[in-house]
Amino acid sequence: MSKKKETVGESYTDRWGTPIKPHCYLADNGGRVYMVNSHYQAVPQDENAPAVELSVLLQDEKVRVLKPEEVLKFNKPGSQGNAMEILDEEAERRKREENTAVNIVLQAVPDTRLADELRRRGYHVTAVKPALIEI
Repeated sequence: MSKKKETVGESYTDRWGTPIKPHCYLADNGGRVYMVNSHYQAVPQDENAPAVELSVLLQDEKVRVLKPEEVLKFNKPGSQGNAMEILDEEAERRKREENTAVNIVLQAVPDTRLADELRRRGYHVTAVKPALIEI
């Protein structure tokens, strides 16, 4: 019971200031995923390692609270690979979607208008538009 009294009143946050609550999942830079139990201990999810006090983990590592969508990706029954590989695949998919959206927006803007805006922002713009001439 003394462990519980020590954690009462303390608040923990991740590297971006998101509050860490019991039963939430954390990810560190090393690729390990932890679940925070009701005693504020970080329990590793992909190894058979012992639980670590959350205060000790936060001193040693920079962690972030996982979103529910991320947790569902690696807790899905029959999912292969470790949790960070699955989260990396999700990040790659999101990055591809963002790049696609940027390409669509850039295609909608005329080239001369884009060049004018870049010049206005201080860039030196020179461009060549290739043309194929068949004889």
